[in-house]
Amino acid sequence: IGHRYGPFDLTMLETGAYDHEWPDVHMQPEQTLQAHIDLKGR
Repeated sequence: IGHRYGPFDLTMLETGAYDHEWPDVHMQPEQTLQAHIDLKGR
């Protein structure tokens, strides 16, 4: 998505409602940061 449509001025991604037992439901903070980078957020 970042390569095709980015870069983005703003990326709004969920984080905070997380637990290490919920990897398929919520993102961990590290995954949220990686998603921001992958989306080419600024």
